[in-house]
Amino acid sequence: MGCGWCCLDNPCGVSHSLHGYLPRCPELLWDETEGRYFCRLLVEPRPGVDLTELRAGKGCCAPLNPWRGHLLRRR
Repeated sequence: MGCGWCCLDNPCGVSHSLHGYLPRCPELLWDETEGRYFCRLLVEPRPGVDLTELRAGKGCCAPLNPWRGHLLRRR
């Protein structure tokens, strides 16, 4: 979806294994042209990093996500 909620609210296990427990995933990228967030790990995959957990392309699995209808850059 590209709202960034998951990566800002509760970074994934892949982020934790690469960067430790941070409040914001450093792999989160804002794209001005698209007006949405992207995961750098999906845009620029790293050898040996299993991205299965990210469920890329499966759609938002957080129905109570308050940002779903309002995509914007968050700091």
